[in-house]
Amino acid sequence: MEIALLVKIKSLASFTNDAEASRNLQGFRWIGLFSSEPVKPHAGNLLDTLCARLEGLMNKVNVISSSRHAPAHYDQEGGECSK
Repeated sequence: MEIALLVKIKSLASFTNDAEASRNLQGFRWIGLFSSEPVKPHAGNLLDTLCARLEGLMNKVNVISSSRHAPAHYDQEGGECSK
């Protein structure tokens, strides 16, 4: 399913280059757009649900980035640890 979504996004979006496309698609992955995890509705609407999801993700980023023990390979902008 993720591949079908990626193809559709690329067909609809106007990315200036492959790096921009990759960065944007990685951001969509980070917020859980391609996740099979069930969505936990918040306040009865999609916008509040998205805001709650982003708030939770940013709290995780803030905890890791404020820690003295954050891994050196932690990408604070994207919130991902490279492997």
